[in-house]
Amino acid sequence: MNELMRALRYDWASFELPANQTNYDVATEQSALFNNVPYAKNVVIFHNQQISIRWNNTLMPLAVLPISRSPFQSPDRWLETSNIYLTNTAETIVEIWLW
Repeated sequence: MNELMRALRYDWASFELPANQTNYDVATEQSALFNNVPYAKNVVIFHNQQISIRWNNTLMPLAVLPISRSPFQSPDRWLETSNIYLTNTAETIVEIWLW
């Protein structure tokens, strides 16, 4: 596959992150993601409440994304992402849009 075709590939999903959810496994729970792009080099996350995120493994440090950071975009080619783990400590559901 040529470089242009690789650059045009993406996955996308919108879903609800349950209240009081720890380490929601995005790759397992959202079958539309990590198919066309098994290792994403750029991730964009829209969220309507504060969430926390871990990249690739639940042993990685937890990064807090306040609502003021939505949309969050990982720096280009900063990290090859094969999975995302989301945490919601709120008592309410969080709407997530991810690609």
